[in-house]
Amino acid sequence: MAKKLNISLNPSSIDDTIKKLTEVKKVIDDNKDSMLQDLAEQTKNKMKEYYSKLQFTSSHSPTFAVMKYANGYKAIARGASVIYDEFGTGDKGQADAHPWKGDFGLNAYNSGETIRPARFLSKKKQAETGIKSGLYWTYKDDAGVIHYTQGVPSGKFMYNADIWLRDNYKGIIKKKVDDVLSKV
Repeated sequence: MAKKLNISLNPSSIDDTIKKLTEVKKVIDDNKDSMLQDLAEQTKNKMKEYYSKLQFTSSHSPTFAVMKYANGYKAIARGASVIYDEFGTGDKGQADAHPWKGDFGLNAYNSGETIRPARFLSKKKQAETGIKSGLYWTYKDDAGVIHYTQGVPSGKFMYNADIWLRDNYKGIIKKKVDDVLSKV
């Protein structure tokens, strides 16, 4: 429940209200860091939640953390495949291109020396791999098995967490401020 201050309009009550508001400001200032950390923690949890719902799973799942910086906190994801998991690759990534891809100087979706047109595959290999059109490439896994791929879709787990944060931060802060003020 929101904290309410009742004032009458006379000089002594206004002075008292200023004093109370100064106390409230101090309490909010004293709790600002924990509020920012809480926002970052909730955002990190959303990133993990969205990642867990991806259609594909990477063999190198990211680790999620909250890092403190001079001007606040950041929710982060780290890992060998985090860029690919977020932005996607190949035809599958390009089919649902990531809105931030151009902001990071990343290569185009189908770039690289090993990208080949599917028409170069034999009919038998097309049937085996399911790759009949578009572009593809191959890679060897740790066991030496060759895989044919048209990439992975953009996971957008960080992008979606950012959208969630933009849509919800005011309500989260209001609830946190109300909680802090209820103790004043």
